[in-house]
Amino acid sequence: MKSLKLVFDCDNTLSLTDEAILELYRLRTGDCSTTLEHNHNQWDYDDLCPLWDRKAQADAFLDLKLFEFLKPKPGAVEVLKVLKEQGHEIVVCTVHDARAVQAKIEWINRHFPFIDATYIISNNECSMNKSFISGDIIFDDNVNCLITSDTFMKVCFGEYPWNRNWEELAAQFYWKRARATDFREVYYIVQEEASGAGVPFWWPDASEKWDDVPDKRSDVNVAAAF
Repeated sequence: MKSLKLVFDCDNTLSLTDEAILELYRLRTGDCSTTLEHNHNQWDYDDLCPLWDRKAQADAFLDLKLFEFLKPKPGAVEVLKVLKEQGHEIVVCTVHDARAVQAKIEWINRHFPFIDATYIISNNECSMNKSFISGDIIFDDNVNCLITSDTFMKVCFGEYPWNRNWEELAAQFYWKRARATDFREVYYIVQEEASGAGVPFWWPDASEKWDDVPDKRSDVNVAAAF
């Protein structure tokens, strides 16, 4: 099995950011009229947090209370730890306001102390461009970050309103690409790539093949995460 350099986004990939934003919004405004299931259909939070204008939405990422509410995605810690133990290089590359970078670094280090490096891009006039980052596979929920990254394989993480066009956009290029909806699928994709077998050049849904890989299901550390 070969070692890979794996690049992970943080917000809405490693972390439950939207859930934390909603919890913070309810705390700061007292408005509990919206839910993630029914009121979050865009990248920004106009629908989810209607009492916040765009400045208030941006300021939420400076609020230290946000990092108290912020939790890792189910399986993220367990799967990344197993991947690190298998010899892969784990890198986090995320975007955040420069004024709260330290709080975000501390959150990442607290939950993922075993990773190799963290890169944080200032979001001042940010175009969600990750062209400086290179690696074997990137996992990110933002299509622009995927497209601009210098990685061999690009995996769109999650099924969100802002990345539903991933398949259409990716089809215009010749990358190896896929979509993963949870960290069990992340684990499967990495195992296939590291084994040399590789997932097909275009793999729309890794979950379709998970049950065909019994040795992955037998991994106690990964199985316990789900």
